[in-house]
Amino acid sequence: MSVVNRHKSSRIAFTLMGLVLVSFLTSSCAKQENPPASQETVASSELQNKSKMLVNQAEESLKDGDFTGAINTLKAAVKIDPKNADAYFLFARTLMHLENYDQAINYFNAVIQLDPDNGDAHLLLGGCYDMTGNKEKAIQEVEESVNIFREERDGENFKRAMAVLQGLKNTPENQGQSS
Repeated sequence: MSVVNRHKSSRIAFTLMGLVLVSFLTSSCAKQENPPASQETVASSELQNKSKMLVNQAEESLKDGDFTGAINTLKAAVKIDPKNADAYFLFARTLMHLENYDQAINYFNAVIQLDPDNGDAHLLLGGCYDMTGNKEKAIQEVEESVNIFREERDGENFKRAMAVLQGLKNTPENQGQSS
């Protein structure tokens, strides 16, 4: 397979994943919990809120095209709350947008450690693996996202993940492989 065709098929699959990014931006991913109020919980809650505010600030920086500002803000958010999966997710998406796929892979893996059922993280991690030439892992991660979206009965994201998966599997180098 020529380098041009391989690059073109990867770009097609990657473009489909861009649709998932757009839908993620329009949906809310933060969940509110009401833990019992103790001094330790209040302090922890304040740190979590500060970290969430920083994630929101980073999103605004990204909308303004300030990637350096977003990355610096996300570093602070993760430092304040190392269990903030949303901060890692936005960090990974930012790195992915900047085509820094190897670092994005690390951050998507951090999201999955914190939230194993995050279908978007699995899907975009698959895209990063695809862009770094690791088709096997790309297919594995996208298949995981398909399974998660199926279990969640998330029809829209399930269809998008299936389209990405079909794009990955329909590349000439994968025609002879079975899943």
